[in-house]
Amino acid sequence: MSASPLVNPPNFHSFEDILDHFPDSIVLCSPDYDILKSNKATDFIMGMGMSVEGRKCYEVFHQQDEICTGCPLIESLATGTLIPFDTYEERFGEYFEERTHPLLTDDGHFKGFIITCRNVTQNKEIEQKNAQSKKLAAIGQISSGVAHDFNNILTSILGNVRKARKLAQDTQLLKHIEIIESAAQQGTATVRRMQDYTRHSDDLPFETIEVQSLISNVVELTRPKWEEMALSRGSYIQPHLEVEADLYIYGNRMDIRNAITNMIFNAVDAMPDGGMLSFSGTLQSNKVQVRLKDTGFGMTPETLEKVFDPFFTTKGINGTGLGLSEVFGVMKRHNGTVAIDSTVGRGTAVTLSFPKHHITDEEPDKLLLPSKVPPKRILLIDDEEFVLEVIQDLLLDMGHKVEAFTNPLDALAVLNPDHFDLVISDMGMPELSGKELAREIKNRSTALPVIILSGWSVNLKSDQELAQYVDFTLTKPVEEEQLNFAIQSVFTED
Repeated sequence: MSASPLVNPPNFHSFEDILDHFPDSIVLCSPDYDILKSNKATDFIMGMGMSVEGRKCYEVFHQQDEICTGCPLIESLATGTLIPFDTYEERFGEYFEERTHPLLTDDGHFKGFIITCRNVTQNKEIEQKNAQSKKLAAIGQISSGVAHDFNNILTSILGNVRKARKLAQDTQLLKHIEIIESAAQQGTATVRRMQDYTRHSDDLPFETIEVQSLISNVVELTRPKWEEMALSRGSYIQPHLEVEADLYIYGNRMDIRNAITNMIFNAVDAMPDGGMLSFSGTLQSNKVQVRLKDTGFGMTPETLEKVFDPFFTTKGINGTGLGLSEVFGVMKRHNGTVAIDSTVGRGTAVTLSFPKHHITDEEPDKLLLPSKVPPKRILLIDDEEFVLEVIQDLLLDMGHKVEAFTNPLDALAVLNPDHFDLVISDMGMPELSGKELAREIKNRSTALPVIILSGWSVNLKSDQELAQYVDFTLTKPVEEEQLNFAIQSVFTED
């Protein structure tokens, strides 16, 4: 089948007409860098609507008074290849890619060159976002591994601190024990924030949240602290809220409140001389967008590139570097996104984008758990002996009967569903993983509950296969209340 002819074919009178329809800049230059011919895109973009013919190419394209340093023309002549030259033009605020095409006579003499220049800002932004996504994923994996090791260590420290407190009689010794415990708990909080960077928690209660009241409450709750910070510097922060009514999201109230709190104090820190703290909340394309803008000193492109990295901070010893990485983690757990727009000297805007929630989609009432569960016969497995001892002591103090193993294969050898009420296991073990162990247990008895207690942040919602074999997950180090809650949960589900 032949192609249908165009109804109104374009009428090009010359090759120059074709070049004038190109969106890229194209110029013909003499060996002395004089522009001999230019297409309309060049005149419009580089000449501000005026012809650039007769001017030097380095003046038109780069506002230079002499040949550009690193001009690719010389290298192109020497190698016979086209050398792309990427540059950022501050006058446009955009990136351009230039290519220089040497023109030679039949006997090989240089007679001039062609420059093509293309706006590649959008391509650069896509590349930067892809690179940032890969970087964030890699950092998340590293953070997860580090957190796992630290959680095992902290489990041992806090467990032994608990024992020491019971045995200590000397007041001074008890004081030192409390200091150790406080330091270990601070370490635990830091590790949890690292895990929050990529964690999808399955134990955080979600609820319907009205955005206007949430933001108003957070601003008022934090106001005394940031107002005091500003006054101590002799400055003043003016809050301004424009949040639409009847905007609803579905999530963990405390999690989102912490994210907004981090954003507020980052903004206040960026305005040492005072300024405006503006909140807005709108519905855009079925997304609820919460935006906080400050009038502070803004961020450089280099800072923006690293702003979500855990432990990256511009505040020196006064910062932990976990503020915006925590915000990133919160938004990931809520199937949302976070975007930052910042210009040095003009301030920063952080936008949180949540899926819109309808108030009719209320979750069912939570099952009320009994205050206490009768003692259970528990099979406990952890390949780290010092961790195993700590968890075993904790369970014994809670009144349960415990049989403990460091080798999961040995535990399976004695497993009889009639002799145990519950299995609690570590996740990462060399002989048999917690998932493989749980699968084998459920193959023997689907009614025997399994709790995974791991140094990693394990999520049943994101791992559907694991959810087939595991009834509850906990992250080390674990407190007695958390462990008791988990045991209560698995025995009240049926």
